Amino acid sequence: MAISKVTADDLIRQLRQSIKDGENWYKAFLEMASVWNIESETVGATKFQYIIDGEALDLSAIAARALPVISDLIDGEILDKYLTTGDYLGGHTYSEMRSLLGEDNYVRYLNFFYGVTLEEILHQLYKEALHKDHLSTGYTDKVDVTPQIFIQIYNQSRETLFSKFCEEKGYIIADAMNSRAIKEFYYWLFKQRVKNQEPARVASDTKRALDWLEKYRRS
Repeated sequence: MAISKVTADDLIRQLRQSIKDGENWYKAFLEMASVWNIESETVGATKFQYIIDGEALDLSAIAARALPVISDLIDGEILDKYLTTGDYLGGHTYSEMRSLLGEDNYVRYLNFFYGVTLEEILHQLYKEALHKDHLSTGYTDKVDVTPQIFIQIYNQSRETLFSKFCEEKGYIIADAMNSRAIKEFYYWLFKQRVKNQEPARVASDTKRALDWLEKYRRS
């Protein structure tokens, strides 16, 4: 007899019931995420990519799919803050989060955190530094510094890297310009950076992004 596949709707129903039974919603959400092995899903016109390359778990995508469905069970202000800040620690320690997510999906979460979240922050930090340089030489802050960001971080142009990414993934370039694919692109860029740069440079850039995030969360 064929074994039925667990769907996102099944997991969300279980999440809803756990909260109704009195479990803390944040704990229940991470427990649901601990068994989430659905890589992607299309709901109506929306495509959700939950796991990138089979190894990076996007909790924000799971939250965007699941939490609005149970919004009547969660304080609206808390829910909005959670969805907009992406602070998936929720006041807990990494050890507690690891326990709730389970070893496999905690590793996947860390892959996404370092490979997408911090990579995006790193781009922003380089952007801000380049804008400061332009302002100091008399340029306006509206100058597009994106080409310089890619050259400084990866020593290749954005166009070259994006073409390589699309070729590797089998994507048509015009069809890959969406938020889902952009997250995949950041993860791909992270792996290229780790592969091609000196370890000391990788560690230094990662620390810059971590320090910025810690400061942001404390503000």
